[in-house]
Amino acid sequence: MNKMQKQEIKGDERNTEEERNNKKERDEGKEENPAPLKALNHVSRLCRDVKKSIEFYTKVLGFVLMERPEVLDFEGAWLFNYGIGIHLVQSKEEERLPSHTKELEPNDNHICFQCEEVEEMERKLKEMNVKYMKRSLKTEDGTSMDQIFFNDPDRFMIEICNCEDFKLVPADSLGKLKLPMDRHIPPIQTNQRHHHASN
Repeated sequence: MNKMQKQEIKGDERNTEEERNNKKERDEGKEENPAPLKALNHVSRLCRDVKKSIEFYTKVLGFVLMERPEVLDFEGAWLFNYGIGIHLVQSKEEERLPSHTKELEPNDNHICFQCEEVEEMERKLKEMNVKYMKRSLKTEDGTSMDQIFFNDPDRFMIEICNCEDFKLVPADSLGKLKLPMDRHIPPIQTNQRHHHASN
């Protein structure tokens, strides 16, 4: 057996050992009674004016108005696109909604949409006279991300970002992750041998 063949065998052994370690970690991380969940179905939003909110989410964010079950006997609307639903519910109590004077604060509650072209989304917001805040972040490894924050008509905050540039590194066991069969964006790092939960 020559030197090159020995190196190939050692490389195969290392790959096999790494696969065994990853499989062992996944198996050890599996919960005995995991929640039987599949995916996020929808986000619900209270609103002052359902029609005004429909116009915003369809024209600004490209959602599509869907038929709503007649069994729901309260005023509202169902919107859908990008694999997620937005359910609008007419509010009867003003105090349950954000104040009209609430300013944009990126660290506040919000929903975020991943975007292919942040600049194009920014141009659209300008055309529609939607007030927004833009910022850029850079991680230790030099990866950059652009973010745009703005409010819907009821001042619930929305973020647009190119989040797929950030790789997610599990801090807990890989065995607890349930990912789509085709792909997941942002990408999930699955080749680490040891993970420590941060509590």
